[in-house]
Amino acid sequence: MDNTAKKYVEPPRTEKINGQIVAQASATYGHNNIVNNLSHIFSGFLRGKRCKVNTDVDVVLDEENTFRPDLFILCDPNKILKRDGEWLRVIGTPDLIVEVVSVSTMKKDIGIKKDIYEKYGVQEYWIVFPMERTILVYLLNDDKFDEAVTYNNNYVDEYSSPEDIAVYKPIITTSLYGDDLQIKLDDIFDLE
Repeated sequence: MDNTAKKYVEPPRTEKINGQIVAQASATYGHNNIVNNLSHIFSGFLRGKRCKVNTDVDVVLDEENTFRPDLFILCDPNKILKRDGEWLRVIGTPDLIVEVVSVSTMKKDIGIKKDIYEKYGVQEYWIVFPMERTILVYLLNDDKFDEAVTYNNNYVDEYSSPEDIAVYKPIITTSLYGDDLQIKLDDIFDLE
């Protein structure tokens, strides 16, 4: 047996945010299920199309900012850095980015990452809140993100508050594909 294989240790997962190296925590079971569900939905819809869905791949926006979004859609294959036939990372801006928040990432995902994604022209940014079963969707308009649209499928009835009813949107669409792709939130948050 080759002793080299025994000594190899996977390097820690990191991102570079405004020049600072930031360690990434391991994802939870629920987090991974949400990413897998979305990946499956997007992959099925995008089969045979130019755009592709990716997970767990470095996205280099500039020398100071390299992120590893939970999921992204890239429509320009020229942004993929390839070497010796291997697809290594993305150099440039994906069209849609999804981040699934946790207690340790929430501040970055809804703050600094959102600002940087806006600066670099991400067309659509989803922030997924697993515990609340809610998704905020930011759309780029004139180089700025519009106010987020909230998607939530928590149960509403005649006793629900106007605020709860206002955010009851159980089907999410993407600006990239209009009404051609409609995703039930129940399918995203199916964790069993």
